[in-house]
Amino acid sequence: MKNRKMVPFFFALALLISCTLTLSATAASEEGKAKVSQSQAGTESMIQGSEAVKININTATVEDLQKLKGIGPKTAEEIVSYRQVNGPFSQIDELMHVKGVGPKKYENISHLVFAE
Repeated sequence: MKNRKMVPFFFALALLISCTLTLSATAASEEGKAKVSQSQAGTESMIQGSEAVKININTATVEDLQKLKGIGPKTAEEIVSYRQVNGPFSQIDELMHVKGVGPKKYENISHLVFAE
């Protein structure tokens, strides 16, 4: 008699586990699709995802630079202008010579840029 009362419980438990596994697999699949999408997007998704693509500050456009968190249109224009006047950056820390890029902003973006 006790076993028959437990059947609905085990059925519900099995259903719950099945739904959890399905949701987990769906989430993992979506995460994988997002990573593929990011890698195919090139400079489109440079900064927003957890796996960022580095930007070459010597070839980046104003639009590319604005994809860096904390870099707006004005600062991006200042970086491009500085590069045009002074030549290519030899090291990324030279960004701190650009108006609008101080130590804090540099610290926030330094892992996302390179100079080549």
